[in-house]
Amino acid sequence: MGICSICKKEKPFLSKVLKVCLDCIREKPKDTLPFIKKAHQEARERYNLPVFFAESQKRHKM
Repeated sequence: MGICSICKKEKPFLSKVLKVCLDCIREKPKDTLPFIKKAHQEARERYNLPVFFAESQKRHKM
């Protein structure tokens, strides 16, 4: 169980890394993007990989 940082609802399945629920990722992609970028950056830093988020490689329109 956890509380989503976007909708503030308690959810039974919530990513500890992203801190946002699947419903918000699907329904509010622009609001969740900063959380996704932060998690991506932290994961890459942990393994000493270059940190970047390629805007030109977007798969979905938002």
